[in-house]
Amino acid sequence: MLECYGSFCSDDPLGPNGHLRKALRWSRRWVGVPLALAMLLFIGQRIYTSWATVQTTVGQIRPGWLLAGTVVTAASIILLGWNWISILISRGIQVSWPNALALYLLSNLARYLPGGIWHFVGRTAWLAERGHKSRSVIESLVLEQTMALASAVAVGFSLSGLTVRTDLAAGLGIVAEAALVMLAGITAGCAKSAHRGLPSRSQGSLWRWAFLVLSYNLFWITNGFATVCLFAALVGWGEISPLACVNLVGQTALSWAAGYVVIFVPGGWGVREAAFIYLLSYNFSGDVAVILPVLSRLVQVLAELVCGTTLPLARHLVEKKREKTSLRPQQ
Repeated sequence: MLECYGSFCSDDPLGPNGHLRKALRWSRRWVGVPLALAMLLFIGQRIYTSWATVQTTVGQIRPGWLLAGTVVTAASIILLGWNWISILISRGIQVSWPNALALYLLSNLARYLPGGIWHFVGRTAWLAERGHKSRSVIESLVLEQTMALASAVAVGFSLSGLTVRTDLAAGLGIVAEAALVMLAGITAGCAKSAHRGLPSRSQGSLWRWAFLVLSYNLFWITNGFATVCLFAALVGWGEISPLACVNLVGQTALSWAAGYVVIFVPGGWGVREAAFIYLLSYNFSGDVAVILPVLSRLVQVLAELVCGTTLPLARHLVEKKREKTSLRPQQ
């Protein structure tokens, strides 16, 4: 069925009348929102019962480590955007990386709007307006999400396996890493031109396959290190052992994986934090296990706001300056 929205028409199932969007909208309204509210109430109850110690811990936050955690989180967000651009190029979708990165960071802000799918719709519309087939664009979005999930499970279980020394955790990490390698191979090895009027041509290459595998793993390690910085902001760097750092990186990735799996909860709100609290309770006790997931979410939102406003604005100003320069009469 042909769907029309914005300035183009396509058979995009993510369009306003697309069947996928209708199904997601129904599941988010009747399942996702109640589940997110239940999880947030659970977290709120945990904070309320420990309010005295929570106030003390929050009052002693170290600003330097808090800033470091925010900067590292922003860097991980930019890296994830770069991964998406690499997928586009691997699928034969030629884009200007500064414009595409600015779009990715700006559209990220839309995922907090009701519906939770507007960041995908925005990216699909932007690429379709530039002559790219919506099917190839949707393929890139699916590959992006599945590789992010596979790498989160791989990093999470692999590092948890190193920490708690369980064969099951290490085995699940290996299986997830193999899935990531396979998905990256599909992405890099089956590329074809998706632009109307251009002939198909292969762009698969070994280095692009290796880059996708390494960069997705690096994203979760970087994101986990941001959590380590936030933990240091709460308790101090001297209280963190190298083994605890490894554990925090793995637990961060697994908690985000839980949010990815429960796709009908907008942004994974509540689910990710509840999963994080559960994982932290194995190694940490007290209010830190409750404060850290909430602080991590707040820093994530702040970093997305900064990246989604400053970098696109800087790109817009640079383009305006170039336009003014090009319009000046030659001497």
